[in-house]
Amino acid sequence: MNTNNNQHQIVLLKDSEWSVIDGEVCRVTDFAPLGSFIDASGKVQSADKTTPYACITFENKKLGNNVKGYITHKIDFENLWAAFKGTTMAQYEEVIIIRNIDHIKQY
Repeated sequence: MNTNNNQHQIVLLKDSEWSVIDGEVCRVTDFAPLGSFIDASGKVQSADKTTPYACITFENKKLGNNVKGYITHKIDFENLWAAFKGTTMAQYEEVIIIRNIDHIKQY
């Protein structure tokens, strides 16, 4: 888990860093693709093989607010894209994620 000294922001990239919130409920407040997108045929197009698909900003009880997490799994990117880009979210709707290592190992 990396922290940015200027803003004291928590950044999660590797699975070992994400494991800190295994099973925790997180409210996603921002979704920012990093050069990746889903084309008209529904296929994920990525910038390259080393850049994460996207970055999310989220909050949860354990880590607090304004946590950055990099999305490196294709299916996670597809689901987040559908939630943020595929629909128009009403003011009262939220995107909630739960990281679960047992679920990840199935893929």
